[in-house]
Amino acid sequence: MKVNIFYGEDECQSLHCETMDDAIEEILDGSEEDPVAVEICKYRTLEVSKKFLEGRILEYCLEFLDEEFGNYESDDVTEITQKMKEAEQAFINALLEEYQPWQCEVIEKKIINVAEWRKNNTQT
Repeated sequence: MKVNIFYGEDECQSLHCETMDDAIEEILDGSEEDPVAVEICKYRTLEVSKKFLEGRILEYCLEFLDEEFGNYESDDVTEITQKMKEAEQAFINALLEEYQPWQCEVIEKKIINVAEWRKNNTQT
């Protein structure tokens, strides 16, 4: 699973800036006049742990199957077998390799003085 880093305003709805400078430029491009300062957050995509998934996938799957195909007159549930556990582990490994979370968490916040930033980032 790849961890992505993005930059943007606090609680922004769309993260796509991969550098702090890009995020600042985007904020300033949307402003009629420069603010004194802007707060920029560094975000990291959340990681899904193996521990979080273990047991859940198989349990949810069997519960679904029992509801759809089990004996509706009984409270019996399908017992988890060793073969099922092994298959779940293989599936979890594939998920962790391929799944890309979308949700992010703030890992750093900075207040950027806009005048200083413009002075240091003006292209001549």
